[in-house]
Amino acid sequence: MDWYAKHYLKSLELQNEALQRAFRKELEFLAQHCVGKLKILEVGSGNGRVIEGISDRLMELEPKKRPHVFIGVDINQELVDLATKEQVRRSLGYYSDDFIQDSSRRRPYGAVHFFCMDGRMVGRDFAEERFNVSFTAYNTLGAIEDIGSVVDAMAYVTRPEGEIINLVWSTEPETTKFLEGYYPALGFKIEELHPEKTILRDEAGEAHVINRPPVRDLVQAYLAAGIRDFSVSNVGRLYTCIVGKKPERG
Repeated sequence: MDWYAKHYLKSLELQNEALQRAFRKELEFLAQHCVGKLKILEVGSGNGRVIEGISDRLMELEPKKRPHVFIGVDINQELVDLATKEQVRRSLGYYSDDFIQDSSRRRPYGAVHFFCMDGRMVGRDFAEERFNVSFTAYNTLGAIEDIGSVVDAMAYVTRPEGEIINLVWSTEPETTKFLEGYYPALGFKIEELHPEKTILRDEAGEAHVINRPPVRDLVQAYLAAGIRDFSVSNVGRLYTCIVGKKPERG
């Protein structure tokens, strides 16, 4: 298992109240934006934690139990395998709607499926304007150098009037203080910790860079993708979020 998958999974096991509170805020925020939406894409879906949490929350938020199609993509095959096994266990591992032709395999309440894929390539592998909501969570953009390419791909596969949502670690001092304890708890040595970038060294002595994309970079990426209608806010005490609406054609 590579360094990212190993430490990602370890982070989910941390008994850290600040982190668990941030996770709860993140899930609630995203679930509210997914209410009534049919097709939902997560870029950087990891082991499926966020999609699973949103799916469970929507069962509570939607009395009529509208069907949903969740698609998760992640560049790490091991994490995709873990997510897929979990969804099979939960009897959700089926395609539905127009993702498959065999109607006998469709589930009336929706479906979940995961793919091993670079987030920058979703525009190549999924049809244009397929999803009602496309999102990243848990500072996924911080692990990607060219965030503009990801935002552009997300915008491409999102339908007009659909939402493109990205949550990242905030650049505020409170988040910096949190990360001072968070990374060592995962087994990293912090070499440099700046508001917009952290340089870590793992147990093998290998260096890794994790970014915290500032608001100006997020805004620039949205504008470059043709998204003019957007808002920036804090989600809980650790996340910054940008939500944009894809414009109608013409």
